[in-house]
Amino acid sequence: MKQLRSIRKEFNARRKAKIAFSHPILPPVLIYQMGKVGSSTIHRSLLDTTHADQVLKLHFLSHDLPNRKRKYKKAGRYPYVDHVYLGVSTRRILNKYKDKPIKIISLLRDPIAIVISALFQNPHLAKKSITTDRGGIDPVKATDYINHMLHNPDTFSYIYGWFDKELKTVFDIDVFANPFPVKAGHTLYTKDNAEALVIRLEDLSEKGPEAISAFLCLEKPLKLQKGNLRSDSKSAEAYNEVLREIYLSPALCQEIYSSRFVKHFYSEKMIQEFMLKWTKSDSDKVI
Repeated sequence: MKQLRSIRKEFNARRKAKIAFSHPILPPVLIYQMGKVGSSTIHRSLLDTTHADQVLKLHFLSHDLPNRKRKYKKAGRYPYVDHVYLGVSTRRILNKYKDKPIKIISLLRDPIAIVISALFQNPHLAKKSITTDRGGIDPVKATDYINHMLHNPDTFSYIYGWFDKELKTVFDIDVFANPFPVKAGHTLYTKDNAEALVIRLEDLSEKGPEAISAFLCLEKPLKLQKGNLRSDSKSAEAYNEVLREIYLSPALCQEIYSSRFVKHFYSEKMIQEFMLKWTKSDSDKVI
């Protein structure tokens, strides 16, 4: 039964990728980014535009894909999540049509917020149980586990290395080659036939619609439709409790936010605001 479901998912992924690359004028639009940085919002919003059939949402296209498949299978996630099948199908087409113009939209986010959100999205990937006897997420266990994760430098290797491992390896686009316009919050990168629009999630609501509309030459201004909201999920109560209870030391925050990744994409003022948010135990840390 699982094998049959996997075959169906693979078939659907191949069909979607083929359609996205087959338009005679419009280029495929890859919402290609690390997890938990707003891909669902962009994807849902673009489904109401003329580019709907050209949009593909995925996280991996590099040679790291087989490792990701093994990781999901080990965690009991087989058939794989849809974006894995889509990544494999898209990579196959990219290898075949190397001169095809590509549009890429990629977001980034406060790394601490990514870690917390990712845990709630994929609790089954945690190395120890954070669930209750009824299968829900236990906020006490989750808070303890998050604190442990954030003290481990390896926790951020995926986040800090995503652009180099994916965007640079696959499309030869190096986002760190030149300073990022921290005031604007977004910028364009071009390499051969690929164009990438990189946006900070913190700037998406205010600057995203105009930037994406211009990037894709949309006939009408893009209307953002938020998707995959944690506040609407079954784990919303536990998630909000964790945000209220989590408290990080200034020293730990300083260590996390001293990375090349953070200093490249965020101003010192924004970094200080992040630190204030996570080192205040009595504030509402809404993310």
